[in-house]
Amino acid sequence: MINLLPFENRSEIKKEYLARLAAIMFFCLFFSALIAIALLLPALFLVNSQEQNYERQISLSERRLALSGVAGMLPAAKELNLKLELFENRKKNAGEITPVIEKIINRRPWGVKLNGFLYDNLMKQSGERGILIKGSSVSRKYLLEFIDVLKKSGDFKEIKSPASNLLKGKNVEFNIFISLKGYEE
Repeated sequence: MINLLPFENRSEIKKEYLARLAAIMFFCLFFSALIAIALLLPALFLVNSQEQNYERQISLSERRLALSGVAGMLPAAKELNLKLELFENRKKNAGEITPVIEKIINRRPWGVKLNGFLYDNLMKQSGERGILIKGSSVSRKYLLEFIDVLKKSGDFKEIKSPASNLLKGKNVEFNIFISLKGYEE
């Protein structure tokens, strides 16, 4: 077909054609983007709500862990505090009792062997503190001599020796309870 339009009109029509084509392409892209956004909005809302649910679950789990951890640690912490307090009290008492034990050891006669000392805090029951001495003696004579030396020293409130200590004549196993002076309430 022969194009009878002048050259200037042809270029003008071509420009109009390209402008219309560009406008149509722009509107198609714009509407395609709107449709895509409209189709993706429900998915976006769903993902957003799931994210919020997961965050709530994580925070609740962290709170539960924190509460259960603290609740589980409280009895252990109280027990540890009690042990530390007991240890501190024993440490203080050990410093007070060391010179007393040295006095007992220095007054021990030949033939008496001291096997152990047990510091007993009977403040709650009888209002006194004392030391239980366990040992052995070659004979009853040396044991009685040891008890007399302790009584005559005047460093102790009372010295208690059960009668069972005196039943044997030789190789006497004994227990002596010494009440300490200056430790009453």
